Amino acid sequence: MDGFFDGDGLGGQEGNVWKIRFTPDQPGLWTWEADSNDPFMAEAGGQFLCLESEEPGPVTAQGRYFYLANGTPIYLMGNFLDQAAPDKEEYSHTILSERI
Repeated sequence: MDGFFDGDGLGGQEGNVWKIRFTPDQPGLWTWEADSNDPFMAEAGGQFLCLESEEPGPVTAQGRYFYLANGTPIYLMGNFLDQAAPDKEEYSHTILSERI
């Protein structure tokens, strides 16, 4: 999976921070390793433990519709990641608009 440059990791453009955003879909021990030409990253790797949760799961896309992993549809609203829905009772998540 591809990563992205995040500057100093705090919003600054200069630095050496690279990030990958990943959501595991199964509980258990997950391991990772970097595949990079950068000598600093050549032997980077690690592991983390994903635990069971009562949360409904990650968002998945099916065509132009979004669902939780358990099949429950969700209704996304907003053009910006930080824009709030006008009536929070009416929307399950405020992330994206299908009109973007």
